[in-house]
Amino acid sequence: MKKVICFGEILWDMLPSGKVPGGAPMNVAFHLNQFGWNCKMISRVGGDPLGQELVDFLENKRIPKDFIQIDPVHPTGTVKVELDEKGIPSYEIIDQVAYDFLEVSEEINKEVAEADVFIYGSLASRNETSRKMIMDLLENTGVKIFDINLREPHYTRNTLEGLLKSADIVKMNDEELDIIASWHQDLTTLASKMKLIKSQYKLLSLIITRGKEGASVLDEEGKIHHSSHQFDIKVLDTVGCGDAFLAGYVSKMMEGATVETCLEFASGMGAYLATQRGATPFLKEENIYQFIHNARV
Repeated sequence: MKKVICFGEILWDMLPSGKVPGGAPMNVAFHLNQFGWNCKMISRVGGDPLGQELVDFLENKRIPKDFIQIDPVHPTGTVKVELDEKGIPSYEIIDQVAYDFLEVSEEINKEVAEADVFIYGSLASRNETSRKMIMDLLENTGVKIFDINLREPHYTRNTLEGLLKSADIVKMNDEELDIIASWHQDLTTLASKMKLIKSQYKLLSLIITRGKEGASVLDEEGKIHHSSHQFDIKVLDTVGCGDAFLAGYVSKMMEGATVETCLEFASGMGAYLATQRGATPFLKEENIYQFIHNARV
């Protein structure tokens, strides 16, 4: 079975309704594991009650804890999340927390070197310690998937470009596409921006999520694919939808599915999550296929 590593933050999202476990890499790891893939996560929590609660959560969700480090000094990560009337989140992310200070080990180096897919994000690169670890690991691993989550002021252009240049596949949303494309040229169309970024950073493929407009993929041959499904749903919140989308895409990709199949299943995953409370509901693939059948318009 193929091996997947998710690298980055695990934290508490402090929602108006209470705290829930979060962190994009953790959400992706959760979904891949429940789809039957061998997916481990590299992260770090504080040696505090919040950290222990997260470790217990991982155990409950059957996410392997092999590479969850315990930091004796820095606290477990937290994010204050506010939701607008449409369920769209805004974030206040606490700095200098455990996942900013990840430590390399021989066991981690070996596991990453043997991985078929290595998924990493942008938030865990904000601190020099964890950023150096990411860059070192990227030199010796499998297919490298960069999941961009731009959160002001927790990124710089220099850091992002280094991570982009190391990637094989990149996933971002349409707002992030606008920001990164504007660093190079003043372009107006989705296609021109996608082609620019794919060429600029020598990517194999580029995935863009576009909210209600669906999603698009620029593949290795230079062809752009657009998701064909639209969904009639009642949105509860959108926290974790992009992570579910990526997990769905990667799961189908590892099965050897076509780009169209990967894109349609991933779109169904993201839309389904918008109808749920929390980013990690237990589900099976057949739940997604049934949802796609029932909710698409």
